[in-house]
Amino acid sequence: MTDTCETCVMSKQSRGRHASTGHKSERSMELVHMDVCGPMPEESPNGSRYMTVLYDDYTKFLAVAFTDMKEAVKEKVVTMITQLENMCRNRTWEVRSDRGGEFLNEELRSFFHQKGIRHGMTVGYTPEQNGAAERLNRTLIEKMRALLIDSLP
Repeated sequence: MTDTCETCVMSKQSRGRHASTGHKSERSMELVHMDVCGPMPEESPNGSRYMTVLYDDYTKFLAVAFTDMKEAVKEKVVTMITQLENMCRNRTWEVRSDRGGEFLNEELRSFFHQKGIRHGMTVGYTPEQNGAAERLNRTLIEKMRALLIDSLP
């Protein structure tokens, strides 16, 4: 019989997976995930340090916008949602984001209310609830890193 080392057990713990809601989007723009990634360690050539990601749950369409400061995210979100609705010819029903300050402002709240968009927010410090956007951030950063490494002499 072996004894269990509590320290070893505790050190190997990780967050459990979140169960799927089971709901699948049935049309484009029914559920849009969004997130902001940054600040990036280096500025882009045009001075951007933040990346705003919008991801349509049904079509898997991805839209990315770059900004130099978080305060500019709200304008990018309004522009991106409007462009995607025009492109898909569907209105947005729900937007899911974290509780970042860039999403909790009167301008976006007013825009969502005016358009009839439900704004679903994750519980604090639980990025798993918006896993689609978080995973996209990781994938995009990995791709950018690979391109930068490949461009080295």
